[in-house]
Amino acid sequence: MNDNQRFMNWYLPITSLSIGLVLVKSAILHLENSYAFLASIYAYDIVGPRVGVALAAIIPQVQLNLGLILIFFPRLRYFGLNVAQVVFALFTIIQVVTLMRGLNIDCGCFGSSVGNPIGWKSIGFAATLSLASTCLISRVRSISRRLDT
Repeated sequence: MNDNQRFMNWYLPITSLSIGLVLVKSAILHLENSYAFLASIYAYDIVGPRVGVALAAIIPQVQLNLGLILIFFPRLRYFGLNVAQVVFALFTIIQVVTLMRGLNIDCGCFGSSVGNPIGWKSIGFAATLSLASTCLISRVRSISRRLDT
C-alpha cells in the first residue's frame, strides 16, 4: 500500500470523522440550549439583536449538517472540508479579534456550561481544525490530479 492509498483509506476518513464529530457535538449542545447560545453570540458584541437571533438559529444547523456530511457522506467530503475550513477560519479570526478587544467571555464552542474562555487554547483549537481541513483539501486535490493524468 503506497502513501496515497494509506492516506485515502485511513487518514482522510479518520480526520474527517473527528472534525465531523466536533461539529455535531457543538451543534447538539447549541440546539439543546439555544438561549445560552444566543447569549454567547451577544457576548461577542459584534452583531445586533436581529442578526444575533438569525445566527443562533443558523449556526447550529450548519454545524450539524456539515458534521453529518463529513461523517456519513464520503462523496461530499471534499465539499464538507471546504466549508469546515471557512467556518473554523472565521471562528478563529473572530476569537482573535475578541481577545484583542479585551473581552473576557466564553467562546461558546460547546455550550455555556463548559466554561471555555476565549484564549490561546480556544483559538488554537479552532485554528487547528481549520488547518487540518486545509491540509486534507490540499492532499485530496493533489491525489485527484495524479489520478486524472
